[in-house]
Amino acid sequence: MITVTVPIPGRVSDGTAYLDIETRKVDFGKYLDDGWLLKKRWSAFAIGIAAAGVVTLNATYDEPLLLKSAAELIGHRSVTYAATRQFDEMILKGKFTHARRAHADRPMYEAMPGASGVRWRNIYREVRESNRSLVREFDIESKQVPFYWCTDQRKTILVHLLRDVLELVFADGKLNAEARAFIRLVLFSNAYAERLIGDIDGQ
Repeated sequence: MITVTVPIPGRVSDGTAYLDIETRKVDFGKYLDDGWLLKKRWSAFAIGIAAAGVVTLNATYDEPLLLKSAAELIGHRSVTYAATRQFDEMILKGKFTHARRAHADRPMYEAMPGASGVRWRNIYREVRESNRSLVREFDIESKQVPFYWCTDQRKTILVHLLRDVLELVFADGKLNAEARAFIRLVLFSNAYAERLIGDIDGQ
């Protein structure tokens, strides 16, 4: 598993875990409770979590290992994320089916340990509003992430994930001026963000 840790200078609230995921489509081929065949499902292969003043990025195709690592990083904290249709939350609860269908009433595939007991908070609107005051250098389009993960662009994808997590921290506002300045710099400069990611080890 690839693991990258990036400390956030200054002060950030420790009561919240800020979470973002990167996903890919995988074969599923199972029937939902209403009889509809779900041929493919979304599977998380990278999860970024900011907690206790540190952003941790974990990435692997070993889904059970990834989900376990996310649960350990979250601990007893509440989770703050940003997504339409509760995407991140429902993926990690094993309940997301399709963009045009209702979420499943129960986990249909492997969920993050303890996901049902976590207090989830979606700040999608807050992030959109906050981003109006932020300058983010282009890194990669979100829809291209699964494809480019299979190339030599993995560092760029981890930069993208790091920035998505830090945008959550910034939008929630539970941080001091030093942390705000750091986040602005990470978003503004690809070169700076890439140095934070460093060399990538793992598989």
